[in-house]
Amino acid sequence: MPLVTLTEQKYTLSAYPSESLSGLQLMCLMYAAFNRIAPDQATGMDLNVPWITALKLFNAEESSEGY
Repeated sequence: MPLVTLTEQKYTLSAYPSESLSGLQLMCLMYAAFNRIAPDQATGMDLNVPWITALKLFNAEESSEGY
């Protein structure tokens, strides 16, 4: 899939109707959801390294806020 197709913000979700998302953003949301719901399920998307990095950043931010 061409990069321009992945980065063009042309998709919307009914949960967030005022926001436009790119194909890449949707893929990342799907990957994160699958990792939360069914972590042993293969998604076919090679996003594990960015997922782990994002999770570490999220957890570090959450820790610094005292949660």
